[in-house]
Amino acid sequence: MPTLYDISGFSYTYHNRTTPAISDITLTVDEGEFLLICGKSGCGKSTLLSCMKNIQPLGSRNGKILFLGKDICGYENTAADIGYAAQFPEEQTVTDKVWHELAFGAESMGMKQEEIRSRIAEVSIFFGIEKLLYRKTDELSGGQKQIISIASLLVMRPRVLILDEPLSQLDPTAAEELTDLLGRINNELGTAIVIAEHRLPRLMSLADKMIVMDSGKILFSGTPKEIPRQLNDFDHPMLKALPCHTQAAAAANTGEYPISVKDGKEWYKRYSLTHTLTLPEKKTKEARPQKLCTLRDIYFSYPGTEVIKGLSLDIFKGELLTITGGNAAGKSTLLQLICGNLRPISGRISFERQPKFGFLPQETALLFSEETVLEELTSTGSEQSRIDGAVKLCRLEGLLDRHPLDLSGGERQRAALAKLLALSCDFLLLDEPTKGLDAEYKLLLSDILHSFCNNGGTVILVSHDNDFCAENADRCAVLFGGEITCCLPPEEFFTKNIFYTTDAAKVAEGVADIYTAGQLIRSVAGNKYSPPIIPDGFFSKTEYPTKPTVPKKKRSLFRRICTAAGLIGAAAVMVLNSGIFPVQFPPYMPYIMLILPVVLLMIGILPGNDDISRHTPPRRYGKGEITALIITACVIIITALVAMPMTDGRGYLIVALLILTECFIPFILFLEKKKPAAKDIAAMAVMCAAAVAGRELFFMLPQFKPTAAIVIIAAAAFGAQPGFIIGAAAMLVSNLLFSQGPWTVWQMLGMGLVGFFAGLIFSRKRSKAAMCIYGTFATTVLYGGIMNISSFLTSQSEMTVQTFSASLMAGLPFDLIHGAATAIFVLLLSGELVKRLDRITDKYGLFK
Repeated sequence: MPTLYDISGFSYTYHNRTTPAISDITLTVDEGEFLLICGKSGCGKSTLLSCMKNIQPLGSRNGKILFLGKDICGYENTAADIGYAAQFPEEQTVTDKVWHELAFGAESMGMKQEEIRSRIAEVSIFFGIEKLLYRKTDELSGGQKQIISIASLLVMRPRVLILDEPLSQLDPTAAEELTDLLGRINNELGTAIVIAEHRLPRLMSLADKMIVMDSGKILFSGTPKEIPRQLNDFDHPMLKALPCHTQAAAAANTGEYPISVKDGKEWYKRYSLTHTLTLPEKKTKEARPQKLCTLRDIYFSYPGTEVIKGLSLDIFKGELLTITGGNAAGKSTLLQLICGNLRPISGRISFERQPKFGFLPQETALLFSEETVLEELTSTGSEQSRIDGAVKLCRLEGLLDRHPLDLSGGERQRAALAKLLALSCDFLLLDEPTKGLDAEYKLLLSDILHSFCNNGGTVILVSHDNDFCAENADRCAVLFGGEITCCLPPEEFFTKNIFYTTDAAKVAEGVADIYTAGQLIRSVAGNKYSPPIIPDGFFSKTEYPTKPTVPKKKRSLFRRICTAAGLIGAAAVMVLNSGIFPVQFPPYMPYIMLILPVVLLMIGILPGNDDISRHTPPRRYGKGEITALIITACVIIITALVAMPMTDGRGYLIVALLILTECFIPFILFLEKKKPAAKDIAAMAVMCAAAVAGRELFFMLPQFKPTAAIVIIAAAAFGAQPGFIIGAAAMLVSNLLFSQGPWTVWQMLGMGLVGFFAGLIFSRKRSKAAMCIYGTFATTVLYGGIMNISSFLTSQSEMTVQTFSASLMAGLPFDLIHGAATAIFVLLLSGELVKRLDRITDKYGLFK
C-alpha cells in the first residue's frame, strides 16, 4: 500500500520547555491503515497527533514528518486530506448550529452549495444525526459534540482521520456505535484512521497496528495481538489498560491473550473447566445510613426541551452513587440542580444539613482562572499541607508551573480533581471524572473516593465508564426519559443488564457472578493488588482548613460620592437628551454636559495600577521596517510641500488623498512581505471583531465606546503593525453597520495609528495607568485631531486659520468624551485581556 505518513527521528519541544514532549518518533502509516495509539496521560499522544496535522503550538522540531512524500509543514492541502478531531470538541466547535458546523469545512474549501448539501445529507444518515441538524451547538452534550466534530470531518472526505480520545465522552452504547462507524469508515471507504484513546477494548479488535507510548517515546509497536505479550513480558503498567479478559489471561500465564469479548468468553469458560476460580464473597446487606439529600418530583426544562421530568431520588451520607444514562439524558443537568447552579421549575430538593459542595464540571476548563496550576491550588485558600497532599495524590509534581489549559486531557482532569481535594467540602459532584485518565490512575482515584466516603463524605458520580462505576459504586442509578428508572447495588445492576453492563460480566456470564475487571482477574490469579495508600487523616474533618476571609478594602467616602454623583449625572444627561422633556439643547451641549459625570465616574471606580508587563522578551523590529517608516514620513512631508503649491482652489483634497494613500503603504507592504500565517490572521480577525462589536453594542452612547481600548490592548500584545491593521480594519468593517463614506478612510487612518503607536510604546513595559493615559491622549489628540482635520477639509469652502480653529473647537467635546471612555475601558479590560493575549501570542508564536 502507498505510505501516507513517514515519520523518522521526530522530536518536538514546547516553547519555554527544556524536556521534549515527544522524542525520536519513527513511524509509518499506510493508506487505509487503522493505527491505535495508547499510553499514560501526558505521554505525548496528543502532541504527536497535533504534529501529524501540523497544528502544534510554538516549539522546536527535529526530524521529519512526511505526508505523501512531502514535509507536513509545506503540505498545502492538509485541511482536505487530514481530518483532525481534538480531545476537547467544545474547543473545535466554531459555529452556532449543527448544520453550519457540518458545512463549515466544505465551505472553507470553496465547494458548491449543492455538493455541500448532498454530502451533509449523506454523512447525517451515515451517523444517524438527522434530528440534531437544526440544534444549536451549545445545547449539545459533550458526546454529541464529539460525534458532530467527527461527522464534520467526513463531509470533506479526508484521506486520514486523526482522532484524539473520541470515545471519552460517549456512553457505552454510543461508544460502540461510533466504534462500529469507524470500522465501516476504515473498511468501506478506505480512510486511514489514527486514534489515541484510553478505552481500548473495542478499538483493539479493529486496529491493524498498535503503539504504546511512555515519556514521549514509542516503547512497543506491533499488532493488537502482539502488544499484550510485550506488555506482560515487561510487566508494564499499561497492561492495566487492556481489556479485562486480556489482563486476566496474562495474570493466569496461559500464554493466550484474547482481544475480543467473544474470544475472552471462550477462554474463560475453558479455563474454568480445568482450574478452580477464586470467586468474590457475597456482600451482606447493610442498614442504610443517614439520609443526606432528598429530591422529589423535580422538573426542569431548557428552552424548547424538557430534560428532567418528575425525578425523585434519595441520597445517603457516606455513599458513592453513580448515575449513568445516554448522552443528553440530563445527567449533568441533575448535578447542577443538586448543587444549586440551576433551579428546578417545580419540585423540592432538601438537605438534612447544608453540605459544602465540590463540583467537577464536564468541561474542566471552567474551573481554571489562574496562570499556573500552583496558583489554581493556592487560590482555594487551603493550608499548604493540604495543597501538598492534593498535589501528591493527583501526581502534579512536575506540572505546577504549567498553565492549566496547556495540559493534556488527563493532566487537566487531575489538576481539576486536585483543586477539589484541596477544598474543605463534604459533598463531591463529579461529572465524567475518569475522562482522559489512564487505567493506572483510575485505581488511585478509586482509593481517593473510597477514603473520602469512609470519612463521612458523599460522592455523586456521573460517568459513562461502566467498569469504574461497577468497581466503586454503592448504588448505580440510570437516568432515562427525565427520571431515575432504577437504582440498584452494582452486583444486581450489572449482572442483570445485557447491554448496559461491563465486559467482565459478559465474559463471566454462565460461569460466575462476576461483574468487575478486578473480580475477573482475581478469580484466576488471586489477590495480587497492592492498592495505593491515601495519607492518614487527609480526609478527616479535623484536617479541613477554613478558607481565610480577606477583608475587602473599602473605597473612601470621597470616591463613593464621586461614583454616585457620576452615575446620577450621566443618567440625568441621557434623560434630558432623550426628548421626554421639552428642553432644547445645541447639538454639542450633551457632550459637554457628559464630561463632568464621566470624570467623576473615573475618579470613583479606578482600580489599582496593576503591572501587566510582558513575561517574555519584547518584540523587536527590523531595520527594514524602521527604514520603511522613515521613508514614508519623508514622502508625506515632500508631498505636502510640493503638491500644495501646484494645486489651485480645493486642491488640498487631492493632496490629502495622496497622503492618506502613502500612510497605508507600509502596512500593506507588511502584509505582503511578512505573509502572516493563518493563526496570525485569525488572531487579528478576532480582535477586529471584538472592536467592531464594542462599537455596535454602545451605539446609543455618544462617543462612549470600547473600540479604541480594544485596539490598544491588542496592539500592546501583538505589536505595532498588527495594531494598525486591527484598528483600521475595525473602522472599515464597523462602518458596514453604521455607514460608509469619505470619512471611513480617515477613521481607518486615525484608529490604525492609535493601534500602531500603542504597539510601539507598550512592546517593552506597560501598566494600567500608562495605557490609560495613552488611551486618553491618543483618542483625544491623535484620532480626534485626524477626524477634525477631515471634517474641516470636507466641510469648509475656505481654508483659513479661523475656520480651522472653529472645526477643532467644535470637535473637542466629542474628543474629550471619547478619551475618557477609552481610559475607563482600558482600566476595566486591560488586566486579564492582556494576559490572555500574551499567553496565546507566546504559546502559538504569533507574529514571529
